[in-house]
Parts: sequence; C-alpha cells; structure tokens
Amino acid sequence: MSYLDEWISDLSSHSRNYPIEFDSVQDKEQAIQDVKMLTGLMDIFINAPEPDPEFLRRAAFLNSMGHNLDIPGCAKKASTLFQQLLKVSPADPLGNYMYGAFLGGIGKAKEAIPYLETAHSFGVPDAPFSLGMANLMTGNKEKALEYFFLYRERNPSDKSIDKIINTIQHGTVEFKHISH
Repeated sequence: MSYLDEWISDLSSHSRNYPIEFDSVQDKEQAIQDVKMLTGLMDIFINAPEPDPEFLRRAAFLNSMGHNLDIPGCAKKASTLFQQLLKVSPADPLGNYMYGAFLGGIGKAKEAIPYLETAHSFGVPDAPFSLGMANLMTGNKEKALEYFFLYRERNPSDKSIDKIINTIQHGTVEFKHISH
C-alpha cells in the first residue's frame, strides 16, 4: 500500500490541480498511462459488494487526477466513487477534502463548500485554503478572506497567500457568482 501511495503522491504533485504541470510532453504521457493503469488496477479492488474505503478514496483521487489529465470518463467516475466513499464513511476527513477540492476544481464551488467544511472541522490542513477559494468563487469575499487569514495563520511560510489576500482586499479580483 505504501508503494501505491508513493506513486499516487508523485502523480498528484503534477496533476492534482488544473492546469497540470509537467516538465515535458513525455512526462505527461507517462502520467496518463500510469493513471489509466492504476485506475484499472483499483477497479479490481473496489468492484466488491463492500469495497474498502481506503481503496475507494485512492480510486476516486486517481480518477480526479485522470480528469485533470483529460482522460475521458474520469470526472464522472471520480464523482461516483467519492459519493460511494462518503456514503459508507461520511466522516472521512480526506475523502471530504478530496471531493470538495474536486468539485471546486470542476467549477462546482457551491457544492464543494459542505465537503470542505467537514474536512475543515476534522482539521485537514489545506481545507481553509480550499474553502477560501470556494467562497471566493461563489462571490463571498468576506468568508473567503476569513478562511485565507486562517490558512495564513497556520501556514506562515506560504508567501503566496499574502498576494491572494492583498488582491482580494484591494478589489483587483472579481469572480461572478457561480452556481451549478
């Protein structure tokens, strides 16, 4: 399991968020092949009457990365697997965070907020940042700033957060209210 987690971690450093970042076209193509192979492997483990939540979380996350890599069908499968995971483990901190981040990444910020709030209530370290982004995307700048300040307090070495806060405070960022 630790080898699988290392592989997923390496892939996520490049394709967890959109736009994806690779050093070369070959690296991107290798990631696409790896995600396809790993999602196929995970299908073996999750196609059971009662799949293990650990495998469901990993399979859902791999499919969310597959979506970012433009692999057809991965977005729908990620959403289905996250929902299946949270049906059997509604208090799964990482599952809630990953699903919320996935929803935010596909433009469903309003739907992402409850999952990110659950993750935040369980102490997931990056949840305040994602909540800030989701609230910003829904037009709630005050709530976004509240979460960004909290994130900055907990992550003082992350200097990019200062720029985000400054941009919001000085009105140089504007998002239209998005509802899906």
